[in-house]
Amino acid sequence: MVRVFAWRLLLHPEGFLKHLLVAAGLAQPETQLLYNAGAILLVSVYSFLPFAIMPTYAAAEKFDFSLLEAARDLGARSFFAFRRIFIPGIRRGVVSAVLMVFIPSVGSYVIPDLVGGTNSELIGNKIYQRTFPDRNLPHASALSALMAIGVLVPLGLVAAFLRRQDRREALRLTEAGGLKQRGGAV
Repeated sequence: MVRVFAWRLLLHPEGFLKHLLVAAGLAQPETQLLYNAGAILLVSVYSFLPFAIMPTYAAAEKFDFSLLEAARDLGARSFFAFRRIFIPGIRRGVVSAVLMVFIPSVGSYVIPDLVGGTNSELIGNKIYQRTFPDRNLPHASALSALMAIGVLVPLGLVAAFLRRQDRREALRLTEAGGLKQRGGAV
C-alpha cells in the first residue's frame, strides 16, 4: 500500500516524474500520468512482479544446466535448446508465478482505486463499491462468487494439466526403466 501511495506521488500532475519528463521533453505539460489505464498497469506490474520473479528464479536455480550443454553438443541451436529443454524444465516455477500473480491481481482494488481514479472498472473495485458505499450486499456477493469462479476454474485447469503431465512423465520413466531391465535401448 505504501508503494502504491509512492507511485501516486510520482505520477501526480505536480509530481517529480511529471516534472522530469516535461523537462526532458518526453511529455507535454498537459499529459496525464495518473488516473488512467496506463497508471494502473504500471503500478500493478511494479507491485506483482516480485511474485512472478521469485518462483521462476527458484525453478531456474534448481535446473540442471548440463542438459542445455548436452543439447548444444548434440547440435541443437541455443533457441531450440532453450525452448525445448529449459522452458519445460522450469514449467512448475512459471506456473506458480502465473498463479501467484493472477490470483491477487483479480481481486486487487487498492491499485485501481488510488491510481486509476473513479472511472476504473475492475471487479475488485465493483465489489468494494457495492459493499460499502452502495450497501448492495446481494450484488456484491454475486460479484464475489463470480470472481471466485473466475479464479478457481483456471486454477483447476492448471492442476489438471500438471497432473496429466506428471502421469506422462511417470509413464515415460516407467517404460524406460522396463527397457533397461530387459536389456533394451532407451
